[in-house]
Amino acid sequence: TGHILLNGLFAQKCELARRNGIQMDILFDGRPLAQIADIDLCTIFANLWDNAIEACERVAPLELRKIAVRGRPNNQQYFFKMSNSFSGRIAFLGGLPVTSKLSTDCHGYGLRNVRRVVEKYGGTVTVDAIGAEFSVCIMFPLDR
Repeated sequence: TGHILLNGLFAQKCELARRNGIQMDILFDGRPLAQIADIDLCTIFANLWDNAIEACERVAPLELRKIAVRGRPNNQQYFFKMSNSFSGRIAFLGGLPVTSKLSTDCHGYGLRNVRRVVEKYGGTVTVDAIGAEFSVCIMFPLDR
């Protein structure tokens, strides 16, 4: 990734995904994200990876389990997209998916935390579920 913290996080999550039969397609340059605090990067990327892996684990057959990651700077902005396969239906409230877990007191905070951190840096988050693909798109302005 070009970013030491994200190298470790991505390596750990990719290994977990690989063990769960998930195909990965990653093209990610994390160097421009040095302006973002490490704890905030962990909030964003650990949540997104965990959600994507968990969603893929419910997909059958195995060959349909996929995660794609794209991240790059362009014209003083950083664009990031993570998409993954999923099965079932997703309900949305306020632009974010509603947790499918029974214990709503303990779950459903990950993407809200991601949105909070992204907005802290002046960015935006868009979440979509189209067909059997779930995606999260993030845009950050980069310092000039």
